[in-house]
Amino acid sequence: MASEYRHRIEGIHSSLLDPYYLVYYFLNHDLKEVIAKYAKGKVLDVGCGNKPYKNQFPDSITEYVGCDIEQSNLRVVDKICPATDLDFDDNSFDTVFCTQVLEHVYDHRTAFKEISRVLRPGGYFIGSLPMAWPHHEEPTDFFRFTKYGLEGLIKEYGLEVELIKANGGKWAFLGQMIIINFSEKPGENKSLSRLKTLVFKILLCKVWINLIFRKLDKISSQPEYHNTLNFVFVARKPE
Repeated sequence: MASEYRHRIEGIHSSLLDPYYLVYYFLNHDLKEVIAKYAKGKVLDVGCGNKPYKNQFPDSITEYVGCDIEQSNLRVVDKICPATDLDFDDNSFDTVFCTQVLEHVYDHRTAFKEISRVLRPGGYFIGSLPMAWPHHEEPTDFFRFTKYGLEGLIKEYGLEVELIKANGGKWAFLGQMIIINFSEKPGENKSLSRLKTLVFKILLCKVWINLIFRKLDKISSQPEYHNTLNFVFVARKPE
């Protein structure tokens, strides 16, 4: 099947020329911090794709297993299974990692339940989910999550909230949306697309947008969860 080796992200580094610099800047920074602080023992990466975050995990990790619904283009998926039916025994992993995946799982409640099931007591569920982002990977793009919805899901399936952190605030959100909306889209009218591209190149160079809106976001005093692109979270399974 053509989809068997679907292309997935291969790394987590981005430059100021990247149209998705702002979202990755905050997301990768926060994921790196929580991985260093909480990841331990045997790790399961749910929806692993090409395992772009594997190298961020500490050397103390004893094993790193990745599962997904299909094989990635680099063919590094260890187990083919959906997040709603993880093909692993109860209490099998010390850490479960799942980033930018569960918005694509229609029955995300069952996915949370399954992740809690395979996590050992005292283990950590490290993940991230979008709150505001355009439709992507259509038609399998189903949900966006608020801080309170995420908190409720964590508690509903027997886990304790250790951390919920917004990735950037209103300025990062605004800058990223400007860049996205001035980028060419498949199927868009060619004349409109050329006009948008010209305006963008002349007035709204994405390098400057990335620099300016990153700086504005860092000095903003508004609670960042009011307007944010993603949430990084850590949940703990009680012993």
